[in-house]
Amino acid sequence: ATWKAGNYAEFLSGAARFGTYLETVNSRDMPNADTLHYRITQDTQISSTLEAFLSITKKCLKRLKGRKAILIIDYTDEPFFGKTRNEWVHGYRPAKGSLGCYKFLAASILVDDQRYFVYAKPVNEISDESFEILQMLAAVELMGIKIKVVLMDRGISRSSENIAVLTDAGVKYLGLYAKYKNVKKIIRDTKHKYINRKFKVKGVPTRLVLGKLDIHWTFVTNMDLSELDKYIKLYKKRWNIETGFRVHDEARIKTKSTDIRIRYFLFIVAMLLYNVWKYLGSQISFKRFVIRLWMDVECPCNCRTIPT
Repeated sequence: ATWKAGNYAEFLSGAARFGTYLETVNSRDMPNADTLHYRITQDTQISSTLEAFLSITKKCLKRLKGRKAILIIDYTDEPFFGKTRNEWVHGYRPAKGSLGCYKFLAASILVDDQRYFVYAKPVNEISDESFEILQMLAAVELMGIKIKVVLMDRGISRSSENIAVLTDAGVKYLGLYAKYKNVKKIIRDTKHKYINRKFKVKGVPTRLVLGKLDIHWTFVTNMDLSELDKYIKLYKKRWNIETGFRVHDEARIKTKSTDIRIRYFLFIVAMLLYNVWKYLGSQISFKRFVIRLWMDVECPCNCRTIPT
């Protein structure tokens, strides 16, 4: 092939450096967007991209030495501005002018002050969410991660199938729960500021935890903690993944392609950069880290690139 791996790495890191579209990065010393798109669609599938990501990330996690991790799961969106829709484009419009979005189910872990993305996969409009979560749990287990508890937002915890999957897997979980009519009735009828009771979500056993403070906290969980503050303090750690997404987006590579394989590949590149930044314990900002990678690191073919 005309271009070597280092040339593609330089091309990708250059786009990540500026957070720009692949199509706008042009140089006679690097491949162009069309060439990269061709190589991705010829050589990769969603499954192979995920497998490669898990393999690389597993190496970063060796330093955790089997310590139990808080697993945080959530969705992140990528705006879609094109006209030709496919089954991967959801109706939600996260940005002004967008006509939909691509959606990724992602997971990160938190061990003390160490944070890593450990899973990400695109989902289409007909994806079975509980099955996707089951696959995610299996992948996390194969990476040797011991789960202390799973944290999730109300969009995931409202599903009885998701709760059943976590229960059957023997995993502890804590999720914010929507204030449906039956929950509002409990809040309205009780005189207590704190409720911790058995509950069912469409027949699936769980616990309902209510806290009537300045904010009405409503959780579903299979943990029976002694105080409301313990639930709140634990759940607030879920916000780590939202912070991670914001940082990750600083190196997100844009493309005009509607091929989900290309979209996913570029999404994973930014996640790998984030994990490397965390692994190295860099004292500079993530954005500066990406810029330094592109400017300072050289590969054997004398191009500025990401180290393998």
